[in-house]
This record gives sequence, C-alpha cells and structure tokens, in this order.
Amino acid sequence: MGTLHLVKEVKTKSDSDFRAVTELNSLVSDVEKKYVKDILIQLKDTFTKLKIKYLVGEFSGGHDEGGFDSAYFADEKSEAITIPEEEKISFMKWVDMDIIYNFENAKQKKTTFYSTTTNKRINVLEELEDMLYKAGCLEEYGSFAGDFRVNGTVKLDVFTYGWEMDGNQSVEQYETVSDMGEL
Repeated sequence: MGTLHLVKEVKTKSDSDFRAVTELNSLVSDVEKKYVKDILIQLKDTFTKLKIKYLVGEFSGGHDEGGFDSAYFADEKSEAITIPEEEKISFMKWVDMDIIYNFENAKQKKTTFYSTTTNKRINVLEELEDMLYKAGCLEEYGSFAGDFRVNGTVKLDVFTYGWEMDGNQSVEQYETVSDMGEL
C-alpha cells in the first residue's frame, strides 16, 4: 500500500451522514471508472490487432437478483470474437488501482476521504463482467431490488469509452382495490 493522499473533507451532522455517504459513493464510482478506462487504454493495440470494438454484456434480473449472464469482446458488427490462445497473454496486465478510505470524526463533525494507489496484476479476460459493473453500465438497477424484470445488452466501446444499453423492462403495477360486504 502506498501513501495516503487527502482527497476531500466533508462537514457532517452525524456519523454516517447522508452527504458523506453520497460523496463516498461518488468518489468510489469515479475511481472505478478510471480503473476500467486505464485497462482499455493499455489494451488499445491488442484491440486493434484483434479487431475488437466492443465489450458486450448480456444481463437479466429483477425481484432482488440479477446481473450479467455473459460478457465477451465483439467486433464492429457486435459479433463475439474468440481470443486466440497465443493472444491471451496480452490480456494479463498490471493495473494501478486507487482505493478510497473514509474516516469519520464525530467530534469535529467531518468525514475525511483519502486515497492510495496499489498495483495489481489482473487477467482482463476474467474481469469482463466486473469491468462493466465498474463502468456504471447497470447502475440504474442497483441490486435489482424492486417489482420489475429486465433483460438486455450493454455495449461498451473500447476506444471511445462510451456505452449504450438496449433491453426490455416490465414493471408490476398495482391498482387500488376496495370492496364492501354485508353478512
């Protein structure tokens, strides 16, 4: 672990203050997106060589469960690409990863955020679903809790870093009911 660097201080009203929690979530989200972008930048030449245009994830879920069912690299026509055995070594990378720490000080009514950078070795081919989560592609569904069902596909452009999602969602709707009776 490296040196801790001050990122931000937030005034709070109490422990686990909503504003501090929201700020922590935002900082972690930014760090995760940077992590994914750094991986994609490192692989740019490999993507070009193998004609990879997208990282694709197929997902489904609802009613408290869900996530990616599969993830794969695809060409410009969104057709899956099989990575040749001799090229798989190209997907082993050392990646810098920032870690955010937060320290709550109830007495001074503030939360302080620090970051440190660590370097880890990853096999990108085993991290595809995690990369899509970290990119924020399914953020709107959170833990898939709620009265809905959803399925679809996410395509992350490995060169522009933009993503798009297409899919279907059904939402259960409730209607007001009333009744009367007499014995």
